Amino acid sequence: MLKAQLEELISLALQKTGESVDVAKIALVFELSDRGDFACAIAPKITRHGASANVLAQAIAKQLDSELLEKVDVAENGFINLFVSPKALSMTIHNLLNSKLEEAPNSAYLSCNISEKDVEQAFYTWRRLSAALRQLTEPRLNLLDSCLIPPLIEHAEWVKIESQYLADMHVLLPAFDDNLAGHKIALANRKLALHLNEFFSVRNLGAKDVLNVKSYLINLNGSINQSPVLDELVLAGPEIRNARIGLISAAKRVLGSCLGILNLAVPDRL
Repeated sequence: MLKAQLEELISLALQKTGESVDVAKIALVFELSDRGDFACAIAPKITRHGASANVLAQAIAKQLDSELLEKVDVAENGFINLFVSPKALSMTIHNLLNSKLEEAPNSAYLSCNISEKDVEQAFYTWRRLSAALRQLTEPRLNLLDSCLIPPLIEHAEWVKIESQYLADMHVLLPAFDDNLAGHKIALANRKLALHLNEFFSVRNLGAKDVLNVKSYLINLNGSINQSPVLDELVLAGPEIRNARIGLISAAKRVLGSCLGILNLAVPDRL
């Protein structure tokens, strides 16, 4: 969704420079590092007759004026590095939480040719997300103890959490702020937000490409478990805590939806 919007933005910028390129050929790739969130190699692909890819990339960059972007850098090789704005990152989570996603079935576990180990790890991640949310909403609980016996939050409680903390997407902005969250954590939160946003394209494929859904589930599981959003044992201020609730809520919803698409019932107990 966000990736497609950025590709369309670059397509329009190309037209303003006098170039016409099919949006499908732009193909942004995830950078997810200090160099940016996405990288675009369209300038080196289409330069010809000795034209400089860097010159074209600079021309494209000058046309990229959008609230979706915080910054645009051009490397010497003509690659364009895009930094997504905190507001756009917040909107990706806001959209996830306000979309009707696939729900996991009530039936028991059904085989979908995904390894038992991967299923177990996904279920473990589901419980970690529940435990982290319980600590954030009830700080008196210790996260490590909660991970051993994580109480799942009922649907009514989710509705309460989301209406209280996520009525306005701006509550998520501190999660992507270097000054408030710290650079390392803010960068990891950006990665998680962009990874979650990819669920929209995965969901659209659905049964047409189950292998893609399985791959996404496995990668998402790793992304969530590597994110510091689950491991900050020291409670931060209310701004960061509320932003983390939004990120973890979205992660749990997407993880559950992937399990649902694969016809795997989310775990209701240890």
